[in-house]
Amino acid sequence: QIKQLARRFKATQEVRELDTSFVHLRMLPREIERYSPDKSAESDGAIFLFVNGRNPAVVLLIETKGQEWTYGVGRLSAPSELTMRLDDTVVWKQPRAFESLSWTNPYTASNTPATFP
Repeated sequence: QIKQLARRFKATQEVRELDTSFVHLRMLPREIERYSPDKSAESDGAIFLFVNGRNPAVVLLIETKGQEWTYGVGRLSAPSELTMRLDDTVVWKQPRAFESLSWTNPYTASNTPATFP
């Protein structure tokens, strides 16, 4: 079931160096990690990568503790605008990171899982 949920996602990456402004990212056919988020028998989780050629651009985490499925999305490519869609609805969009990127800026991340509709 977890792979069926992952297939509902589509990701794009803006590549300004190409004539086409957006590239559709390919989800790797297998998860890169499978895990249990807790000790319950119903828990399951997997990490998937969306890539442009051989370059990872977006990471997708899907997990359940037995009650409901949740997902999280993360950036792996700084110089591009990245967009993730779930069933054709944009659920995550990040602008280019280099426009405000500085070695002296603080790094922040968040952990806010979203529930599947």
